[in-house]
Amino acid sequence: IKFVCYDGEEMGLLGSTAHAKELADDEVKVDGMITNDIVGNTMGMDGKRRSTYLRCFSYSPRGNDSTGRSLARSASRSARQNVKDLEVMIIYRGDRYGRGGDHRPFHAEGFPSIRFTEPREDYSRQHRNVTERDGKPYGDLPEFMDFAYLGKVCSVNVALLAELASAPAAPGRVSVSGSRTAYDVTVSWSPVKAAQD
Repeated sequence: IKFVCYDGEEMGLLGSTAHAKELADDEVKVDGMITNDIVGNTMGMDGKRRSTYLRCFSYSPRGNDSTGRSLARSASRSARQNVKDLEVMIIYRGDRYGRGGDHRPFHAEGFPSIRFTEPREDYSRQHRNVTERDGKPYGDLPEFMDFAYLGKVCSVNVALLAELASAPAAPGRVSVSGSRTAYDVTVSWSPVKAAQD
């Protein structure tokens, strides 16, 4: 398990792009990449507090099947089984509209990756110097954090990491065969020793 803080996210995902490329070039096996980006505030711009769910984004080039979507499903299941009063809501998009995060370069390199984000972002807390305008505070400050919610988000991360760390490797050499005029399909894969024990 590696904990990484990336530089240059707002300048074009520079740090995560370099890291993902390095891992791919070195043929490192990555079971999953989890980015936590904007996960500590539960008060939306509409003045309503939402603290019962965490959004989970993942890329899928076609349909809803990808390694990232499988990782998102694992996150949702881990939360249900291990974290009280916090649901992981799978959002079937790579990210928010017009936005991006450090999980994208990992997806581009073929690694399973997801992004956790709070329910309703308050854009006055993001990408702003700490200031006040028209009597309203701007900037990312501790008084706007919901630390109890953030603790649950951390618990989701730990539950998912524990699941990934204890799971056997994914099967290799997966193949699918069948007839275009029949309903049955045959799926074959090479055995995974740890899954047989």
